[in-house]
Amino acid sequence: MGQVAVYFVCVGTLVLTLYLLRAYGLGDGARKAWLIVMILAPSWMAVKVPLIALDARSICALTILIWSLGQPYISRPGNGWYMADLFVILIIVIVTVSQILNKSVSPLAPLDPIRAYALPYLVGRMFIYSAEDIVKCLPVACVCLTAISVYAIFEGVSGINPMESVIGRPWKDAEEHSANGVVGGEELDSRRFGLKRAYVGQTHPIYFGLTLAMLLPWAIEAAVQSFNRRGPWWWRLVPLLMLAGVVTTGSRAAQICSLIVIYLMLFQAVPRLRPLMVLTVLFGGIGFYGMRDELIELLQDYVGENKDGDAFVKIDGELYEYSGTKHRDLLEIVYKDAKETTGWFGYGTLIRKVPRDSDMDERFVSIDNHYLVFLLQYGYVGVVAFFLLAGSVVWNLLPPIRGAVGPAARMTAGTLGGVGGCLVAMRGVWFSPDFSGVWLFGAGFSVALARWFRVARTPGVQSVG
Repeated sequence: MGQVAVYFVCVGTLVLTLYLLRAYGLGDGARKAWLIVMILAPSWMAVKVPLIALDARSICALTILIWSLGQPYISRPGNGWYMADLFVILIIVIVTVSQILNKSVSPLAPLDPIRAYALPYLVGRMFIYSAEDIVKCLPVACVCLTAISVYAIFEGVSGINPMESVIGRPWKDAEEHSANGVVGGEELDSRRFGLKRAYVGQTHPIYFGLTLAMLLPWAIEAAVQSFNRRGPWWWRLVPLLMLAGVVTTGSRAAQICSLIVIYLMLFQAVPRLRPLMVLTVLFGGIGFYGMRDELIELLQDYVGENKDGDAFVKIDGELYEYSGTKHRDLLEIVYKDAKETTGWFGYGTLIRKVPRDSDMDERFVSIDNHYLVFLLQYGYVGVVAFFLLAGSVVWNLLPPIRGAVGPAARMTAGTLGGVGGCLVAMRGVWFSPDFSGVWLFGAGFSVALARWFRVARTPGVQSVG
């Protein structure tokens, strides 16, 4: 039943994308198709074709890009190379070199990193060319975001995942879906705040929560449009439903990421509050640095990790206090030797050759830290390239926050909040395909927003907003 569902979703994605492109053209058709697939389609549903596995998002993106090649070229103001473009290419090259050096794939190694990194990035890069393009996306976005939020709330309250009840969890045996070789776990059936931790069609509540957090700006922009009488009244409820969905995931990372999105969109919208908000962040950062251990204890108490008494784990013969929260810090100790020997290009995507202590606690097989995983996978050059990509995305988004108004400016602040919040959250989660495609779309979208701002402030071309 699971395999039937996979083929149904993947073939349905291809048919839907082709239909929307034909019916609405490359611009509106691509935006509608991508939003539907990005929000609703499970990333683990993939069909294997020669040399590569294509999930629904990859099929949608590839179809859009191939369709665009058949359209007449339009020279648009602001087009050109951006630093983020170069760093995406650099990451693909590094991943390919790492794979070849570790003899884990064929010489056609670039195909999978191109699928994983370039496809969602390129769709984001070409997603909008004006502020009005954002407004046109909102009807489809609101319907899809409402659907997955209501689904999450139902799953959290009832304890039932309808899709899983029908097709089960076929992705749990898919080792290639995880860089760690670990998919899912007991947390899939755990509860927080009296609710089942919801993950809808994804493979973990944290991944689903971060996906919701990164998509929250679309719902907030829809609510703003509704209050401005440019959208139906129910759009005002979508952000609240999404925040409720984030709560049902039980993910502290997703909740923090959502707060960062709201904070930056408020920062952009209310200039008079900016000095106070900057001071709040400054003092908050100082407080975190000075009381880190106390805050970790607070985070543990927040989700009830301390209720069962203290737990300990042995690492290299020494006992350390253990909890889900402290797991992330302990990983640095467990993989200290592996980090020192990772070299320039790491151990390859599946990190099968990474040295591990034979007596290592099996819980540490799950490396819940994207930066540590990326370092072990692709070495020092890989993790530096990722930081350069992240920095270039932030650089793209900073100018419009201070110097623009309107839908695109608000989405710029929200995108920075989602992408930046995820960068913080990835200290405690690996770069799962469930949300990495959304993050990379946001990275490409930062180029589209930077291009819009560059054109918008050019006299005689377009007004800002």
